[in-house]
Order: sequence, then C-alpha cells, then structure tokens
Amino acid sequence: MFQKNSSLGGDCMFKTLKEMKYQDDIEFKKFSNQVSYQLKKFENANDNKMKKLNNERKLNKKGKQQPSLWDNAIKNGKF
Repeated sequence: MFQKNSSLGGDCMFKTLKEMKYQDDIEFKKFSNQVSYQLKKFENANDNKMKKLNNERKLNKKGKQQPSLWDNAIKNGKF
C-alpha cells in the first residue's frame, strides 16, 4: 500500500479514493431512496387493491347469504 506523503503520491491517491467513495455513497443513497420510493408506491397500490377486493367480497357474501334451516322450515310451514 501507499504511505501518506510518499514519493509516489499516496496522499493524493488517498484523497482521490476518499472522494470516489464519497461519490459512490451519494449515488447508492439516491438509488436506495428510489428503490424505497418504488416499493412504497407498489405496497400502497397493492394495499388499496386488497382493501377493494375485501370490500367486494364482504358485499357479495352479504348479498348471497342463505336463510337458515329454521327460517326455511317456518316459512314452508314444516314447523
């Protein structure tokens, strides 16, 4: 490895590598934020779709409810 203040310019290289790492960290943070945003957007859309489907299922269930056997027997005069 290069030593600081060596004749090969190690100090300059260290600063360059440090700057490159800093820029990579910034780019990664932007990418990470974009992925998080897209995931949250997808989750919200999926949650809304699931709520809608659950509401439709509940409405359909209430509309198709069959009367109990006791209700049918009383209605048909068999009790």
